[in-house]
Amino acid sequence: YVVTQYYAGSISQISPDFMLGGAQDNGTSYTQDTGFNKKYTLFGGDGGYCFIHPKSDDAVLFSYVKNNFYSYVNGQLYYLAQDNNTGSFINPAGFDFVNENLFSQKGKGTLYRNSLTGNTSTLETITYASGANHSATAFEVIERASNKARLYLGTSNGKVFYSDNPEASAPTFTELGSVNSGNISAIHTLIGSEDTLFVILTNYGINNVYLSTDGGSNWKAIDGDLPNMPVWDIVANPFNRKEAIIATELGIFQCADVYATNPTWTPIQEGMGAVKTMMLDYNVKDGVIMAATHGRGFFTSDAWTKLDPVAYFSLKDSVICESQSLEL
Repeated sequence: YVVTQYYAGSISQISPDFMLGGAQDNGTSYTQDTGFNKKYTLFGGDGGYCFIHPKSDDAVLFSYVKNNFYSYVNGQLYYLAQDNNTGSFINPAGFDFVNENLFSQKGKGTLYRNSLTGNTSTLETITYASGANHSATAFEVIERASNKARLYLGTSNGKVFYSDNPEASAPTFTELGSVNSGNISAIHTLIGSEDTLFVILTNYGINNVYLSTDGGSNWKAIDGDLPNMPVWDIVANPFNRKEAIIATELGIFQCADVYATNPTWTPIQEGMGAVKTMMLDYNVKDGVIMAATHGRGFFTSDAWTKLDPVAYFSLKDSVICESQSLEL
């Protein structure tokens, strides 16, 4: 009976049985068997944001509270940040896997950056918005071309920025169109279409799910009939670009057509119930969706790998003899 309260989770892009999670009061744990039935503790205390390197299962990053971040690479532990005075309690972070740099919230308009195998002496402060009155609350990294990354970040007051040179000594950040004045919890890019972006917010009384089809210049609220509640994360189906699922206060909701005039969201609660779900991740190779819940551990689904048949066939005769032709 799993009652772990996960804040964050990551699924391997190589083997979907390998999952990593940061949990309230239960540290960072991982599993290497289907269903998270047997877990191993990697680090104690409160666990937070964590990442499995998408190109290597031998490199993981994880965190304690505030700006205390670590990596474990090829059996070696690295202390990337040891700062109890900056960042949020469970501090948002993003992993630039292209340049192998970790970014985390530091303060208003500023970030921390360190390399995957860095130490506290190589920790850098990066400014994304001078004189800002907001902090980074969500990150997304995509590989636009070979060895070229784009870093997106969302803020505590609904602003979205991106950088196409996050590895530079002083990265250039560009502000995109604003969505709402709420707290952004997630940014998601549709796989194979960098112009299609989703932004998620965690407030009551406002629209919390936004879609852009022009790279973030303009945004459309797609809450539709979704109940008034915080939303935490989103993943879009790369095989059916109209479909997406979201993580909410009441579990997983699915929309069959996010482009509809008034989108319809359906609760998907079989097996997991209406439990608060904090984060989603997706293994592209095997088509496995991972949901990190705040109270019932991890759940996985292969729903997007079950494609409808191209055609249905039946036999005219039920008994077939050797050398006899078949009529379908």
